[in-house]
Amino acid sequence: MPQGTGFPFIPAPIVNASVGLLFGTDIMVRFIPTTNLPGVNGSTSLVGAGLKHGLNQYIPGGGLLPVDISVMGAFTNFQIEADPGMRLDANDSRDFDQQVIFSADSYNFNALIGYSMPLFPLSAYAGLGFESSSTSFKANGEYPVFEVNESGHKAEAILSDPVDISFENNSSPRAMVGLRFSILVLDLFADMTYTSYPTVSAGFGVSFR
Repeated sequence: MPQGTGFPFIPAPIVNASVGLLFGTDIMVRFIPTTNLPGVNGSTSLVGAGLKHGLNQYIPGGGLLPVDISVMGAFTNFQIEADPGMRLDANDSRDFDQQVIFSADSYNFNALIGYSMPLFPLSAYAGLGFESSSTSFKANGEYPVFEVNESGHKAEAILSDPVDISFENNSSPRAMVGLRFSILVLDLFADMTYTSYPTVSAGFGVSFR
């Protein structure tokens, strides 16, 4: 949002799951189920999917290397929907079926290198990649406003679907680094991604292998 959220961080329950397939390939999914926004008549959701493929198998003696080298590609969609409830005044009870939708799609491709410490449940990774994103903002429905008519008097007007803005192909390189500490089925992690909008993530999760 133009003024920001006012918070230095955003807590979010995100489900990340991956399944190993043949030939060193993993399929990954992540999502935030549709969640109501506090204090607002709206909801948010996230869904994403990706593939990761190991490259050590193509390198002579790659199985003896102390690091794992892989490439991955992923897609993520983040969406917020809300009813702004825009009325002329507090006594206006008409139903205008208003809906504001913010949607962001991102694609990223990365080359990764990972290292797991022997006899210690700590692993680290780093990578370089490229990402492309697109965003859209729409205001659907009817919105009552006041305008000055030809006679110079204030009069009511109705705007139908007044906003439809899209920003396409915002592309940039990206770099990332992260750590993961595993205790039985519990994973603690922290990572940083440096791109047009740098982010730092930390959290915990449960993994079954």
